[in-house]
This record gives sequence, structure tokens and C-alpha cells, in this order.
Amino acid sequence: MGHYATSESFEDFKLFSFGLIALSVIHIAQYAFIAHSRAHTPDAQVSLVFLKMLAMRLAGLFIGTAIGGIAGVIIVCISVTIFLIYPLIMNNRVSIVPINVPHLIERLGLLTIITLGELLVGISLYFDVKSFSIVNVLSYLIIVNLFMFYFC
Repeated sequence: MGHYATSESFEDFKLFSFGLIALSVIHIAQYAFIAHSRAHTPDAQVSLVFLKMLAMRLAGLFIGTAIGGIAGVIIVCISVTIFLIYPLIMNNRVSIVPINVPHLIERLGLLTIITLGELLVGISLYFDVKSFSIVNVLSYLIIVNLFMFYFC
């Protein structure tokens, strides 16, 4: 089952990276607009912090996508991890503007639901009558249990 975990051609990785790059560019434009339109306010200061975060993530995505292969995947994973940890490091600057915690939890919950749903759809492609085994069933049951655990 290990060979199912990654695509041999890494085309899926490139498509994912291009989508994430496009999303990052849109976010950068949004935060640049906020920083410009609300100059000299706490919102502008927080927007500049997020602009730095997004610029670092975008640079890592570009480099990882250009390199490709396992090294590219590792670079992209590192840049996304730094992007997720950076607000904790810059907590004193980000805490200027309060965070709407219920909204944040709702967004993370939605992301979890989408991810688990995509896992169910993605693993179904590997079920085949010729290669059907207990490993396939156990993999599917693990993902179904993760999905059900979220709702219980």
C-alpha cells in the first residue's frame, strides 16, 4: 500500500502547488489592499505581518515547485509549517487586533470536514477487484472512523 501514498510523476503535487500559489497571491493582494487602505491603524500593522508570512510561504512554494520531487515536497511542507507557526512567534504584533475565535474554530472545522471527505473519495480510487485485500478495508475503516470521530 505504500506506493499509493505518493504519485510517481509528482503532477498532483505541481497542481496542488499551483493552486496554493494562486491562493497565496490572492491573499497577498487582499492584505496589501487592507494595509494600504487602512494605513496608520492596527489593521494595517497586522496586515503587514500577514504579508510577510504570505511572502515567505509564496517563496517556499515557488522554490519547492521549481525543484519538484521529494525535495520540493519537503520545501513546500517546511514553508507551510513555518506559515502556520509564524503567528505564534509574532503573537505580540498579531494580538493588536482581536481574533474572532468562534469564527476561526468554524473555519478549521470546515477544513477538517473537507479534508476527511477528500480522503474518503481519494482512497476509493485504489479499490480494485484484482488487488483487493484486508489492507484496503483497514485503510478505509481508519478514514471512516476519523470522519465519524469528528462528528461524535
